[in-house]
Amino acid sequence: MSLVLIYYLEINSICMLINGIILFLYSKEKRGRAESPWYKGLVWSIILYCITDMIAIVFRGKPGGGARMILWIVNTIYVTLPVFLAILWGGYADAKTRLFYKFGKRFVIAERIVYVIALILGIVSLTTPFTGFTFILNEENIYQRQTGTYLVPVICYAMFAFYTVKMFIIEKKCESLEGRRCAQVLVIFGFPSMIFSYIQVLLYGSTMAQAGYTIAVLVIYMGLQQTQILKDALTGLNNRREYENHIDSLIRAKRGKMMIAMIDVDDFKHINDAYGHLEGDIALQEVAGILKNTCRKCNHSNRFALYRYGGDEFILLSTDYNDDSIIDDLSMALEAAESEWNANSIKEYSIKLSMGTAFGNFENEEEFKKIISDADNRMYEIKQKRKGKKT
Repeated sequence: MSLVLIYYLEINSICMLINGIILFLYSKEKRGRAESPWYKGLVWSIILYCITDMIAIVFRGKPGGGARMILWIVNTIYVTLPVFLAILWGGYADAKTRLFYKFGKRFVIAERIVYVIALILGIVSLTTPFTGFTFILNEENIYQRQTGTYLVPVICYAMFAFYTVKMFIIEKKCESLEGRRCAQVLVIFGFPSMIFSYIQVLLYGSTMAQAGYTIAVLVIYMGLQQTQILKDALTGLNNRREYENHIDSLIRAKRGKMMIAMIDVDDFKHINDAYGHLEGDIALQEVAGILKNTCRKCNHSNRFALYRYGGDEFILLSTDYNDDSIIDDLSMALEAAESEWNANSIKEYSIKLSMGTAFGNFENEEEFKKIISDADNRMYEIKQKRKGKKT
């Protein structure tokens, strides 16, 4: 067995093993998600990419009509798959971020045009056995590149670049912390995919592209798993660990500005006692929805981070607000979202939230902690006043 054959088999086997593990883990954890078919299709396509590369090197230069037919089939699939990999990644990235950020009509039209061009190129590439568009086989059954071999990567690079820019835009403009984190992870896909496949185009005979694709899907899987660790399982909000990470990063910055709202559910113990803990969990999920609606209703063009601190306590934090009227605006938005929920709810109980807010600039850790303490104290003052009125 030649060293070249061993090299091809080793690279492809390792990539197939990694993608197989990713597919197995993803299938167990992500069932029912809207983006699942796109991601699974992406991983399966990489596995097929590896298989066709392995078959092509085994039959390369073998005499006979049977070997020639196999080489036409596997090489055609191999040179065409990068186009569909780019389409699948674009679909996955779009499905994953659609809930967090909506693009304008012009951008959507441009995106559809990119899809159509890539799809047409993929179909044309599949006609290679009849047209010789991407490659031909000489009399010795040796693969030889044609013009389409270079056109396919160019279109793939254009698609990768397009969606990389799209993820950068979401990361910069999305108001949801979860959306920005998701975009930060997804933007990674384009870089190893483009770099490794470009090396393969330059170094004829190398097999690098599948390694780049495998690294990309592995990093995405690990990155999105990390974001799941930082989410509260019940409400879907960022959890206390993520809040502490955020606070730690702000403290290390040593100076800046911050608005924080400490939020507590009034009479939550009554909901648990009267309707059961299962209904209490449902109530907390409804509170998370009220707080998300509050952020949408707030008139400021802010970036809010929502956290479930623990129990029935929540935190809303922003370091990107326009002016000092944010607190009044946020209070009105919360009142409106809360009233809307209570008016439309069929539950036997109502939900009332106490919110204490504070904001300011800080230049050291003591000033930073004072802002948090002021918000916390303000929340308990409001809560105590409401209890006093009831008694």
